[in-house]
Amino acid sequence: MEDVVQRIFAILLSVLIFFLLPLYIAFEKKDDIAYALALKVTTNFVNQVTEKGYLTIDMYNDYISELSTTGNVYDISMEYVAKQYNPVIQILGKTNASNGKVVLVKEYDYLEKKDDFEAYDKDNSKKDIFNDINILGFSKNDSSTKAQVTYKLSNRKYSTDQIINLLNGESNFVPSNTSQYNNKSINDIPINSRIYGLINEGIMTLNTGDQFTIVVKNTNTTIASMLFNTLTFGANAGNNTKVYINYGGTIKNQEYRVSKRGDINQDAIVDDRDKELINKYKDDPSSLTVVQKIIADVNGDGVIDDTDKSFYI
Repeated sequence: MEDVVQRIFAILLSVLIFFLLPLYIAFEKKDDIAYALALKVTTNFVNQVTEKGYLTIDMYNDYISELSTTGNVYDISMEYVAKQYNPVIQILGKTNASNGKVVLVKEYDYLEKKDDFEAYDKDNSKKDIFNDINILGFSKNDSSTKAQVTYKLSNRKYSTDQIINLLNGESNFVPSNTSQYNNKSINDIPINSRIYGLINEGIMTLNTGDQFTIVVKNTNTTIASMLFNTLTFGANAGNNTKVYINYGGTIKNQEYRVSKRGDINQDAIVDDRDKELINKYKDDPSSLTVVQKIIADVNGDGVIDDTDKSFYI
C-alpha cells in the first residue's frame, strides 16, 4: 500500500515538474512581455502629451488601441493637476507698534472684493495703506494696517471622467466669462486660457509646469495567475495584478501657443487669409491642424464658429 502511495506521489510530482511548472513559466514570461509592452506604450503616450502640451481624443484612442495588443483588460486612470495663481487681497497689520512685527490679519478672494479694493485704490496715493476709510472692515484709524494684492498658488485636479467627458464633447473647462472678449480686438484677448478645451474637436490644452499622470492596472486574470493559484492552492487568490504602471510627467512645452491670437496660418499677420481658413474649416474640419484649430477659436469659448470670424475686421 505504501508503495502505491509513493508511485502516485511520484506521478503527481512528475506532472508538476515536467508539465505544469514549465507551462507556468511560459505564461509568466508572456505576462512579463505584456508588462514591458504596456510600459513602453504608456510612457510614449505620456511623453507625447507632456512634450506637445495638449491631449486629443485621437491620441487617447491610439493609446488604448496599442495597449489592447497586450491581450489584457485594463483599468486606466488619468489625472491632470493644473497650477492656478489666484489673486487675493491680504490685510496686514502690526501686532505691536514698537517691534514692527507684521502679521496677516485676513485674506479675501480678489474677485469678491475687487470693486471695494479698486474704490479704495482711487482714493489713496498708495493702494496698500489704510487711512480713515473702512471699505474692507479693518482698523478704521490705524495707519499701520495695509492691504495688498498678491497671488496664491493652488492646485486643481481633473479626474479621468472630467478629461474623457471633455474629449468626447460632453463638457468643457472653458471659463464662463469668455463673452467678455466679444467687444474687444484680437490683440486685447489673452493668448490662451489656463484651463481650456476645444470641445467640438476633442482637444484639451495643458500648461507648462502642470502635471499629467496615468495609472494602468490589468483587471483580467491571466493564465499565469490561474496556474499559480492552482499550484499554491489559492494562496495568492484575489491578487491577479500582473501589470501595474504609474507614470507621469511635467508639461514641458505648449506647441499650440502662438504670439498672435487668430493667426491661423501663423504668418505673424492676422488678416482675411486667416478668416478664410475658418470658412474652409466649416466645410472641411480636417483642413486645419490641431494647433490651427486652437488658434482659430479666437475668443476661447471652446468652439469655432461665426463669433470667431467677427473678430477679423
